[in-house]
Amino acid sequence: MDKNSAQKSSLHSLLIFISMLALMVGFLTYLYLQNKELEKLANYQPANSPLTSVTAQPSAPSGLFPGEASVVVTSDGFIPATLLVKKGSLVTFLNQDRKNHQIYSDPHPSHNKYPLLNFDEPLTKDSSLTVIFDKTGTYTFHNESNPSKIRGTIVVE
Repeated sequence: MDKNSAQKSSLHSLLIFISMLALMVGFLTYLYLQNKELEKLANYQPANSPLTSVTAQPSAPSGLFPGEASVVVTSDGFIPATLLVKKGSLVTFLNQDRKNHQIYSDPHPSHNKYPLLNFDEPLTKDSSLTVIFDKTGTYTFHNESNPSKIRGTIVVE
């Protein structure tokens, strides 16, 4: 390999390294900003308000836009545990755990306050279900595998 080829190869490798580094910094910045937003939501203390029904749709939008939010289901709980959304918002429940999770409305074990939050099928790994919250209120739910520990609240304004 001549000196010119070696310099081009080194320059090419350096450009790839810089590009990868820039992508990593961008991704870490994104994660940091998302974590800050989740912390704000996790510290939200909802007021007591009447609870109303929701309408479920078995679809998962591909991207987030205004009026849409997500709740991630993990082995440790829902992230965020408390979510504040506007009336008419779509909330997608996404299972990022390797185990299946069955989500039901409160109270446990009757699950009778909000039947539309009772998912008929468990959420399998990487599956999702979207719910439209078309009425204001406070909606509480839990994971059937551990209803006292894995709990969530959605407040609709």
